Amino acid sequence: MGFSALFAIALAVLPPGEAPPALSGLSVTTAGEVVTVRLESDSPLPAFDVRRLENPFRIYFDLPGMTPGPTGHVPVGEGTVRGVRTALNRRNPPVTRVVIDLAAATTWTISRAASGLSVDIVLMGPASATVDRTRQIADRLASLAPALEAMRAGTGPSDAELARVLAETEALVEAARAARLSGSRDAQLISGAADAALAAAHARATAIASPGEQTRQNAMSAAAGALLLLDYVSRSGAG
Repeated sequence: MGFSALFAIALAVLPPGEAPPALSGLSVTTAGEVVTVRLESDSPLPAFDVRRLENPFRIYFDLPGMTPGPTGHVPVGEGTVRGVRTALNRRNPPVTRVVIDLAAATTWTISRAASGLSVDIVLMGPASATVDRTRQIADRLASLAPALEAMRAGTGPSDAELARVLAETEALVEAARAARLSGSRDAQLISGAADAALAAAHARATAIASPGEQTRQNAMSAAAGALLLLDYVSRSGAG
């Protein structure tokens, strides 16, 4: 059964009563390799997490509590984007799934209007976007070196600073993994350094929560390893 048929059946069996919020618009604009997918609704769009898949490349996310409305499939064929499609993924409660089909791995950003009534997913071509993104990630990783030095020495950082480092490294790991899909050597190196920095931050948090010589030594060793990788990234010119 095709995608359109599944969509029609799912929409037909929605329970009676007041209609749930629906997408009112799906549009695509292009500027060179940059493709912007805009979703619109008369009700605030819910928060969502974007997930990646390969073979074939695509990204997708779910909008809980919403139906697709009049949106369906928009062919694109620009940059790395082949097309955008929406369908009802669950009927009760309704969940709309949005899938962006890609010709190759790419990076993206999400921009939400202040009103919450529209969201832009900006997808960048791999040639320029991956280079810019990996450079940004490398710079942000380098800024964590002082905190990692304190972890290696077993003298810090403070609890507040450690919380910030944990949040920062978690975001960097996710960004680095997205960039790594490009297959470039730089992206691979930076992703490994981000993973090591996150592991060091977690080891330090464990040492604080469970004080002891072994956990302290584990945290110091993890920080030392992360710093070695950061130094290698810097000397190799990655990013």
